[in-house]
Amino acid sequence: MTPKPKSPGSGRPGDGGDGKPSQVYGSTDASKGVSSAHEAISAARRAGEPTDPGSTSTPTPVDPTVPGPAGKIALRPPSDRHQLNRVSPKSPAKAENTIILPETRDAVRQDIADIQAGNARWDPDTNSYVTDSGRRYKVESNGTVFPVDGPGFVALNRSEYKALQALIRHNGDVEAAMASVARDPSIPPGSFGKARDVYSHYRK
Repeated sequence: MTPKPKSPGSGRPGDGGDGKPSQVYGSTDASKGVSSAHEAISAARRAGEPTDPGSTSTPTPVDPTVPGPAGKIALRPPSDRHQLNRVSPKSPAKAENTIILPETRDAVRQDIADIQAGNARWDPDTNSYVTDSGRRYKVESNGTVFPVDGPGFVALNRSEYKALQALIRHNGDVEAAMASVARDPSIPPGSFGKARDVYSHYRK
């Protein structure tokens, strides 16, 4: 017998038999609305993102016997303005700015854990901690740690920090960066020397 042709709308919903194209793509069902698709895309994007370089997965508990602020408050990682790969045009340029080079990020996380655990030397004269690595840190009132000096840290003054921001904004193009701040007297050409050295570590 010759099979009867299907009438429009007789197929299963979503298989194209109802005259409409399937709305299921991979694991995302577009028939459930735009928000469902957006959630799937966001989840996929998050899965491919690197972990936060300043985060710690297992915070060390506060030990009141540890000298200095680490014995009173849970320590927090340095702010983005100190992380070279996170410096942005909106990062505040201060009189003193210590940059953490990317290759030192893991060591900094360990340093902070050591400070919290009491495995660093507290220097009451400078209100700072010195780790076995030779790096020095201070702690803000809210527990945020910030780098002072030591291996893997580079100190920049305000002008040099602004020059670094210009280089980042122009993807390392020195001429374009210098031209963009040529009318800014707070960023003299000499500021780009050290800023260029720091930028050479950017995104490494």
